Amino acid sequence: MGCDRLSVTVLVAGMPVRGNDRMAWKLRAAARAADAEQLTLGQLQEAPLQGIAGLPQVVWAVENPAVVAAALGRFGMNCPPLVCTSGWPNTAAITACRQLVHGGVELRYHGDFDPEWVRIAGHLQARVGAVPTLMCAVDYETAVQDRVGVLRFDSADVPGTPWDPSLAVAMAYHQIPVHEEDALGTLLDALSF
Repeated sequence: MGCDRLSVTVLVAGMPVRGNDRMAWKLRAAARAADAEQLTLGQLQEAPLQGIAGLPQVVWAVENPAVVAAALGRFGMNCPPLVCTSGWPNTAAITACRQLVHGGVELRYHGDFDPEWVRIAGHLQARVGAVPTLMCAVDYETAVQDRVGVLRFDSADVPGTPWDPSLAVAMAYHQIPVHEEDALGTLLDALSF
C-alpha cells in the first residue's frame, strides 16, 4: 500500500514566503501567527515548495517537535525556518526537505546524539543533501561533559559519521546519548543567526 496523501504529514514553521497560491498563504499565515503548520504529502505533491517565491536561504531540519515549540516560544513571528522530521523522516518530511533543497535552500539537520538518530543525519545527508549541523565531535563532547549516571548505548551500534568521522569515535568512547532537548539552549542560540 502506498503512502496516504492526507495522513502523512510534516511540521514546518518560520517561513513567511511570498506568493498567492494556497501553499504560500498557509506558510505565511503560520509564520505571522508564530505558529507551525502541518503539511500533508498531498499538499506537497500539488504545490511543491521549490516553486514558492521567497524561500529562505537556510532551513533547519530538527528531529523533535519540542524544538519547534521552543523556537516559536523564543522567537515568535521571527522564528527561523524549521522542518520537523518527528523522528525518522516519513515520506512527507523527505519530500519537503528535497523540495527545499531543489529550491536552492541550504538544509541543516540537527538531532539527537545516539546511534539511531545519528543514522537519521546520515540518511538525510545521503537522500536530500542535508548538512548535519552542531553534530560534530566537539558538539558531542561538550554536551556529554555533565551527563553521568545515564543509560548508555552499545559502542558497536554507533554508525559511521562521514560528515565528521571523529564523532563516531567520540560516541563509541562515551556511549552516552544526548537528546536534542538536552542541548536546546545551544541549538536555539544557533538558530538565531
